[in-house]
Amino acid sequence: MYDVAITHTTHDGTEVLAVCGELDLANHTRLRDSIQELLMAGPADILVDLTETTFIDSTALGTLVGARRRAHGLQGGLAIVLGNRQVTRVFEQTGLTKVFTTYPSLADWRATLGSEHAGNP
Repeated sequence: MYDVAITHTTHDGTEVLAVCGELDLANHTRLRDSIQELLMAGPADILVDLTETTFIDSTALGTLVGARRRAHGLQGGLAIVLGNRQVTRVFEQTGLTKVFTTYPSLADWRATLGSEHAGNP
């Protein structure tokens, strides 16, 4: 069994969870619990960074879909940084790139923050 590490930071009002390692049946509950803790504090915009995720299975995908549904139900959001080709392929093959807002890298996500705030006073 491989372990997973999840780190939490906040960037520009968005809660960022970076997942490092294999995300599967044995440990998907750690991600679910981390997201649930953020959502219990109130509506949150959450970004799950899968850049350092080396493997993701269907159980973990289900966890992310459920988390997205809960976040949206609380007037928040959940987006994904895919980060590596293997994880990106899984999202593409399952059609989840059409369900989630996804970014190829953390830098791409950060670039959208500047453009969203550009027209605001």
